Amino acid sequence: QKSGKSRRAELLARQWLGADPSHRAVLIATAQPWDDEMRQRIQRHQADRAQRVPGMVTVEEPLALAQAIAQHSRPDTLIVVDFPAPLGPRNPCTSPS
Repeated sequence: QKSGKSRRAELLARQWLGADPSHRAVLIATAQPWDDEMRQRIQRHQADRAQRVPGMVTVEEPLALAQAIAQHSRPDTLIVVDFPAPLGPRNPCTSPS
């Protein structure tokens, strides 16, 4: 079940971009394409996001997150960081066996 955090961030980015023509929105994606399935998932997300928020720039940066944030931080820029969902149960200590 999805919580809607990504869609909410996209909505806020669309509002931010629409509020002023000088505004920028940058999504920093942290997923790593370890296999073909993940590569396809990343490509699908990129295409879907481009349709939903055409003005948002996507930066793929799985490792140097702090540097990417620093590089793109400006008063006129909204930064969204997208972390991949964890695999498996959220808390393995309390999951049923």
